[in-house]
Parts: sequence; structure tokens; C-alpha cells
Amino acid sequence: MDNNSKTFQAFARLHSGLPRQGPGSTATTLQALQLLPEIPNPARIYDMGCGPGRASIVLARALKQKIVCLDLCQEFLLELQHVAKEQGISDLIETRRADMATLDELNDSVDLIWAEGAIYTAGFDRALSLWRPHLKRSGIVSCTELSWIKAEHSKTAVDFWQAEYPGMRSVAQNIAAAEGLGYACLNHFTLPQQCWWDEYYDPMLQKIDRLKDDATRDEALAFVLANSGAEIDLYRRFGHEYGYVFYLLQNSDVRIERAQRDDAAEIARMFRQSFQSALPFLPELHTAQEDLQYFTEKVLPNNNVFVARSTDNQIVGFISFDDSWVNHLYILPDHGRLGIGSRLLSIAKASCEKLRLWTFQKNETARRFYSKHGFTVIDETDGTHNDEREPDVLFAWNRNGEIPGEP
Repeated sequence: MDNNSKTFQAFARLHSGLPRQGPGSTATTLQALQLLPEIPNPARIYDMGCGPGRASIVLARALKQKIVCLDLCQEFLLELQHVAKEQGISDLIETRRADMATLDELNDSVDLIWAEGAIYTAGFDRALSLWRPHLKRSGIVSCTELSWIKAEHSKTAVDFWQAEYPGMRSVAQNIAAAEGLGYACLNHFTLPQQCWWDEYYDPMLQKIDRLKDDATRDEALAFVLANSGAEIDLYRRFGHEYGYVFYLLQNSDVRIERAQRDDAAEIARMFRQSFQSALPFLPELHTAQEDLQYFTEKVLPNNNVFVARSTDNQIVGFISFDDSWVNHLYILPDHGRLGIGSRLLSIAKASCEKLRLWTFQKNETARRFYSKHGFTVIDETDGTHNDEREPDVLFAWNRNGEIPGEP
């Protein structure tokens, strides 16, 4: 038996019998389910890298549909079969010993792919790319991914995860990656720290203690126990900097990606068309050539700019933002009410701790949109400070929910 096989067996031995294979809880699984659009019945549903299947059981009970559960570890699958039988839902659980990255399913046939604490084994981008052809047009991937949740990272934490999971990224980077692969990020939320302890780390610590004697005679087991212990200690010290984030992703005809410098002309044209349609009450202060110069020389070099592209590669929306301000968010008129604005705004919110933006008081559509997305009005003016001389309103959003009273 090679070293990789021995390590895998040692890993399975440590995790066998634990409440969960990774951080999470029944409550967070149900929370993610509640945030999804309605799942068809009957539906084709997969739980990828299911481990002992705690999420599989929750899904089967909540959806009352069959869950196809994939994992490479036969011990986990046998454990899941036993629990399903005990709970009287064997007819809703189908287990397969298979690689989660290789889905033996027809294209355009899967309604929901679930992956709690497992997508890292295939790689976030790789798994999403491999799974997407199998999804129906509105199919969904619901997954958790280890992510940086703070802008500042301790060197100790960075060094550890650079060695253990070099693909680890920020929430904003993961959303942008998913959007670029053809998924709409419908929602995301960070699992609370208690999810790491109650059903994962605390039971694991007890299991590590029980296996210590065996580890003196098993080099692979000793390695797994030491590594797991180091991970637990790291989370105890730096768990506020990173965490598991639930990403709720839907197959989409519109992809979102970072703008390139040569997108300036199309962005300027799209901006002009959208601006004139949404704000017909404003005077036209700039020419098309001035718009192009503005986006080429000012916006693209100095902002984070993301564009939404349709299937024919046309830019149908864009957002520009810096560290604390949303400077532009425009969608073509015939692409409104498709969730594109929400997707673009979610990238800015995932990238920044706080955001502010101005919109015009007469723009009721924008005011409702930003209020819906957690922005609060903190100031209104008579418009004397803006070029258009049109009364406007200042909105603010803060990730921790605290909105300052002063503009």
C-alpha cells in the first residue's frame, strides 16, 4: 500500500463516526436550502463528497426526494447507508463510490448539486467547470468553500493555508470566479464559528485523544492526527480571519467577469444607452466621445470594474467601485429584472467592508433596489453639489450592520 493510500485510510479512520466531515450544522444546511429557488419534484439531486452523509440525510428529509450520494471512501458510504436505514429513509439515499469530479450523468439533466466541505478536493473552479455541463439551464450548485473573510491575514494563518490549501481565496474572488464560469451567485453566507466546534472540531478532539496510542504504531495516522491538531489550534487563534462560506450558485446564460481596458468603448456605449433610458429627466452634459475618454482614462484605471456578458458576448451591465464607493451600476433596459444588478452588487459587497453611493431622489427604481440590498439612506441634498443640479440621496452599507449617522 502506498503512502497516499495509508494517509487516506488514516483520514477516514479519524473522520469515521464524527457528526460531520467538515464545519457545518443541520441549521446551516437548512438555511442554505431556504435561500434557494424552489427545487422541482421530481428532481435529480447529487451530494458530492458526501462523507458520512449528515447533509445527505438533512436534504432527503427536507426535500423528500432521492439524493445520490458520492464519495470515494467506502466506510463513509456504509455509515450513511446504516444511518439511512435506522431513520427509515433508505429509499431516499442512493450511495455511489465515485470521484465527485467525474459525474456520470447526461448533460442538462441535474437540478441540484450539493457539496458541503468537499469541493476543495477537486478545486473550486475545476469542480464548477466540470459540473456545469450536467446542470439544467436553471440548475444549482450549493457548496461550502474555505475562504478568507477578512482583508487582513496573519502570517501564521497564511503560511499554514498556503501549504494546506494554496487555492484558498477571498469571498469576492470566489464569487467572481463562479460568475466568470457561468454561474449566478444567488446568495452567500459565512458559517458561524460555533459550526466549527459543535459538530466538527470538538468531536474530532475527542477522537484524536482516543487514537493517540494507535498513532504511536501508525506513522500515517500520527501524521493525520498532528495535522488535524495543528488546524484546530490555528482556528482557535485565527478563526476570525477565515471560515467556510456557503455559495449558492445557479447556472446562467449571463456571465460576469472583470473588465479589460479594451472594453471601454462598449462600456461607454452601454452606459450612455442605460443612463438615457433610466434617467430621462437629467440634462445631457457630456458627448459620447467624452464618455469614452472618461471610462478609458478615469474609470477603468482607477476602479474595480466588472461586466455582465450575454451569450453573444455583449456587455449588458457593469459596476465600478473602489474601496468604499459604488461609482457606477448600470444595466441595459432590456436586461433588467434578471438579477444582473444584484449579482454585480454582490461582488462589490463581498470585496468591501463598507460602501456608499449616490443616486437621484427621482430614481425610485434605484432607491428600492439599494434598500432591498441592505443600504440605508444617510443624507439627502437639493442637488447644488452635483453637475446635474438634481436632488440626490446618499446610501450607505456596512458589512457589520452599523451605519454611521454622519455622511
